[in-house]
This record gives sequence, structure tokens and C-alpha cells, in this order.
Amino acid sequence: MRALHNKSKHTNMAGTPILMSQLKQIIRLLTQGYSRKGIVRETGVARNTIKGYLRAIKLCNIPMEEILNMDDQQAAHLLITPNKNEKQRKQDFMLRLEKLQDELQHPHVTKQLLWEEYKRDYPGGYQYSQFCYYLDLYDKSQRATMVMKHEAGDKVFVDFTGDKLHYVDRTSGEVIPCEVFIATMGYSNFTAVGAVHSQKIPDVVAATVSALNYIGGSPRAIVPDCLKSAVTTADRYEPVINEVFLDMANHYGMVVLPARAGKPKDKSKVERAVTISYQRVFAPLRKLTFYSLQELNVALREQATILNQRKMQQSDHSREVLLVRDERPLLRPLPTEPYEMKQQLMLTVQQNCHVYISKQKKYYSAPYRFIGFKVHVIITSSLVRIYHQGECVATHSTEQTTKYNTLKEHLPSHHQIVLDGTNQESLKERAKSIGPPVLEVIERVLSNSIHPEQAYKSCQGILIIANKTSKEILLQSCVIALQYNVCTYRNIQRLALGQYANREFSITNTSQQLPVHENVRGAKHYN
Repeated sequence: MRALHNKSKHTNMAGTPILMSQLKQIIRLLTQGYSRKGIVRETGVARNTIKGYLRAIKLCNIPMEEILNMDDQQAAHLLITPNKNEKQRKQDFMLRLEKLQDELQHPHVTKQLLWEEYKRDYPGGYQYSQFCYYLDLYDKSQRATMVMKHEAGDKVFVDFTGDKLHYVDRTSGEVIPCEVFIATMGYSNFTAVGAVHSQKIPDVVAATVSALNYIGGSPRAIVPDCLKSAVTTADRYEPVINEVFLDMANHYGMVVLPARAGKPKDKSKVERAVTISYQRVFAPLRKLTFYSLQELNVALREQATILNQRKMQQSDHSREVLLVRDERPLLRPLPTEPYEMKQQLMLTVQQNCHVYISKQKKYYSAPYRFIGFKVHVIITSSLVRIYHQGECVATHSTEQTTKYNTLKEHLPSHHQIVLDGTNQESLKERAKSIGPPVLEVIERVLSNSIHPEQAYKSCQGILIIANKTSKEILLQSCVIALQYNVCTYRNIQRLALGQYANREFSITNTSQQLPVHENVRGAKHYN
């Protein structure tokens, strides 16, 4: 069908066609006997425009009554079609669009330059305004967005804000900048906001754990940005997740689904939450000064709570209501023990029955049977665990300040004997098990010795007498040594192996008073 563009300068058919409802009014007036001049007066449509439409109806060979019964879109399709030249021009331009869009991505290339080149190549082409109009339409068509439906309790989206907050150190007056972490639930838009010192893995893990505690459970998946603390190697199909971040996610029963690099729409939920946080969380705090990270986080938590309790514009409910009503029942309960960041090492058990952790500059013992074996060491903020072939063979607390952290049962038996011999409490326990006199002798030896090591050897020698003779002989020897105040290893050995060897004794109390004799003068003799 040929075009309905009237060549008169008064017609509007080449630019903006009249509405089909107006055309139907023209047809009705025409069937009622109105002249064309009267129709122009009643409708305000130019006479040449009316003539053009009536000519098109005649060429279509369609009765006017039938046109009145058509839908507006159907009638427009029949009567308003571009002329042949316009159709060719549009087809030619559509074929150029992809190349023009690619050219526009080059540095310093402008639409004005591309249009000038286009007009030189095709003089009858579009003018600059229409050129830009169709180019923009094509660009928008290539950036179509998809509506994502989020299920309750399914995903939490996390990211850092571009803008930072800060607090002031009370002592030095230094302004300490802080990164702000945002976590938002996909279904309810419930948002958690927290400040940390950096985007390093310890701070990212701490911020994530704090956000999950604020939410009150863990969803099925977590969607982070491609920051190095979460994603070691970004890849569209198989990204490599940071081991610590993955371990944290496993602790809370979550799958890690990183957003694609350079594709912010993959995490549009948290991108929008960042914008809202600027307006509803950052802005109300602009006039306040904070003097610690804790103070800043308390204020952020208060503003986030106000935001979550606020009714959303396109919903009848607040974020908190949707979370409590629809999402929280579906969330996985948080573990009883919060996640502790782990460092994992492969170390060799040394000849001294210890592994050495260079970062802490400390030694931790492992059972002596694993000397020379490779063991898997997992370090948290509170514990050091040593594994061999999946079995935990040693556990130590990191709170100890000594360089060597040794458990006695990890040592060979002869090392344990030596270790017991250099421990006062162990020596006293062994002596007490034989009898109180032996314990008293050991305590006197320990207190009278100049050097501890000398005392330990003496005590070991005294206690070993029980193995060479018997406990009873050692006990009786210690009683006599106490009576005559000769509590040394050499004297007790002589008592046990000399006078009392191979004899049985009964322990008797010996009086300390002098015997009654006529040659002994009393105390009154010296008054």
C-alpha cells in the first residue's frame, strides 16, 4: 500500500498521524452528510489531511462502515504505512545500527561524527535528530532488563558501599575511615548495615557473620560481589571462591553464588539497598561524631532498624514484617558456635614431637608416633587442631603465652618421667601417694635447695628408693630422717639400704624428750 504522506505543508500525516478515533469521527460526520469544510470546522483536522485519509480508504477498497467496526490498531495498520522511500531508508539504517553502535564504543567517537559519515554515504538518510533517536532505541533494546522473582529465604546479597564513614580516635584525634558492608535479603529487602576497617577477609567474614545474626538465620545462598576477599578468580561459569569465605558459608549452610564481574544487575537488590542506605542511614548520621568503631556500628544498627520498620512505597508492609512473616521461618537456624576464621597449614611433626607455626612463633605438640609425618593444622582464634588422615590427634588453646605448648601424653614414656621429675606438683603427688612423711621430706628438700634443678634430682632419687626397696622402707626411712633432721637423699638412701635393708618395720612415734637420769640437771638448775 502506498504512503499516506500528503505533500502539503499543512498536513501532519508525514510526521504524527491523527488518532484513529479522530478518523472514525471524520467518517461518521461524512456519512451524516457533512461537507469537508464542515468536517474541518468540527474536528480541527486540516482539509488536506482529511483528503489524504479518504483517498487511502478508497484505495483500500474497504467500506467506511467496516472501518468503523475495526480496532484502532487494525485500522492504523491498513491506513498508515510508510511510503516506499521511507521503508527503504529505514531498512538501510537498521542494517547499519549494529556497526554504528560498535563504532560508538571507540574512544573519542561521537554521534555527530557517525551521522556525518552516514550522510556522506547515504545522502537521503535520516537527519541528526532521527539518527540519534533510532540509535538510542537500538541501544536500549540491547540493554533489556529481566524481572527476577526472589523466593522467601533463598538469597542474601552482600556488597560494600562506595562512600565511606569514619570515626575519630580519642587519643590522637586521627580520623579513621571505615568501609560499610551492606547485606539485603532478596525477598523482603531486609537490610543489615555494618562498618569495618577494611575489605580484607577477616573483616568481610566478621561483617557477614554480624549481618546473619541481625537477620536471625542463614538463607540457602549468599551472592557476593567479585571482591578478592570472596572470589579468588572471577569467571562467568566457574569462579574460584576464597577458601576462608567458602568455609564460612559452609559453616552456616549457604551456597556461594558470586555475581558476574562487571554485571551489577546480577546483584541489583543490594545495589538498590546501597542507594537507599545513603539516604536513610548515612544522611541522618551526617552531623554526628563517633569515637570508636563500636559507637559507629551501634548508630548504623539503629538507623537500619528504622529503615526496616518503615513501610515500603510499593508494598503494604515493611521489610521487617516480610522477613518475620515470610522468610524467617524458612531460614536455617544459626549454629550454636559462631564461625571462627581458620588458617590451614600442612606441617611436619619435628623430632621434638612438635609442629612449628611461624606466624605465631610457637610450637604445639603432637603424639610422638607421628614424628616425621605430614599433618594438617587448622588454626582459629582460640584453638589449634592437628589432624592426620582426617583424625584429630591434638588440640591446643591459643591463649597460652609460652613458646612451647606441650601435652605430657604426647611425649614418649621416658620423656614423661623426666618431665614429671621437673615438676614440683608432680613430685609432691608421688610423695603423697606413699605417705605424709615422704611428702614432708620432699617439701623440705624443695625449700632448702639453692637451685631448683638440684632439688628435683634429689627428690627423684628419694622417690626412686621405693622402687629399689619398698614403699614401707622408704616411709620408715623418711620418719627417721625427719626425727633427726637429716632430710637429704644421701642420708635417706643409707637408712633404706643400710640399717633397715631386708627388714620389716612398724612405724612408731619417737619421743623428742630427754630420758630421766640422775646425772641430767633440770631447767631450774639454770635459774
